[in-house]
Amino acid sequence: MNMDVLQAKLDQIHANPCGKTFILADARDADMAWGVPSFGPSRSGPGFRSAPAFRDEIRAVVRQGYIDVLLASVSSMSILAHQERLFEGTKVTPAVRINDASDI
Repeated sequence: MNMDVLQAKLDQIHANPCGKTFILADARDADMAWGVPSFGPSRSGPGFRSAPAFRDEIRAVVRQGYIDVLLASVSSMSILAHQERLFEGTKVTPAVRINDASDI
């Protein structure tokens, strides 16, 4: 279902580039850089958020359904999309950053 929604928006943009259709993407691939501090400051005390806490925020964003695409690292997406099937039944399209710095 999620690719259908994204494809429909892409088709609308292609058909009317000056229209009001847009794609809202959320980049949640912070774990691709900076190590432990990548997840940002802890919201419950000193230090930094853990990877599980960071992924909990990703889960909440996907469940809200306001975004079209969620970009995450391969390791996060492996857990969220493959193991948990988080994106099934949502309008959100999962995407991963794959380049020479990929974390696999």
